[in-house]
Amino acid sequence: MLTSSKLGLLTAISALIALNTGCAAPEQSTTSSSAVVETTAQATTTITDGEIANKETSLDCDNAQTQAEINACAGLQAQAADKKLNQVYQQLQAKIKDSPQEQRLIEAQQQWVKFRDADCEYAKGQYEGGSIVPTIRAGCMTRLTEQRTKDLEEYLE
Repeated sequence: MLTSSKLGLLTAISALIALNTGCAAPEQSTTSSSAVVETTAQATTTITDGEIANKETSLDCDNAQTQAEINACAGLQAQAADKKLNQVYQQLQAKIKDSPQEQRLIEAQQQWVKFRDADCEYAKGQYEGGSIVPTIRAGCMTRLTEQRTKDLEEYLE
């Protein structure tokens, strides 16, 4: 049974997920090469997945029942994928520092972020106005981000 505090937390999480999955454009920095990849939930989220896990009303994403819970869990998956991408990107950037490849990587990553965001906007478009939109967009972000992470990991080898 949802108590008012659980409902309030889910409402807040859903609002944050919606904010991060289509209602606000992610902030991107082009002045610092290390900030290029920081895009999805990191720019505007005030409740992190660690904070959610520490709440007495933490989400059980294996048994999400409501659309709000599903949306929140999908958002957490996208955040986790983005965090891993940022880590791998930083490793690769450190490996190629001060080489001609460094600027190529920065440019490629900036273009990839634009592609990912546009592609996920398209993917959610067929569900516009529906409560599933955050899940669709977050799922797209997760899938593309995980694939990009694999690509960057191959460059590290």
